[in-house]
Amino acid sequence: MLILSIPCFAQQNKAEGEKSKSKAVEFMSQSGTLIRKDFYDIHKDKYGVTCQVLILTNILNNKKSGCLRLETNYIFQVLELTHI
Repeated sequence: MLILSIPCFAQQNKAEGEKSKSKAVEFMSQSGTLIRKDFYDIHKDKYGVTCQVLILTNILNNKKSGCLRLETNYIFQVLELTHI
């Protein structure tokens, strides 16, 4: 009985997650707007995580919305062996 209830619960959360949008996505998806995006760097660490603040400005009515942008960079290096 427990095995059957876990997949049903997982499907329910997935369906709820598809409906939700962030305020920044809703702000950008409004029709009839001209939006300027301003990025401000906050922090970049040695592990490749970059934090930025994004300010969205609707130029037509000067309304603003802000969000935090996190970006990760991962570099995978393959070791090359040379045989002579």
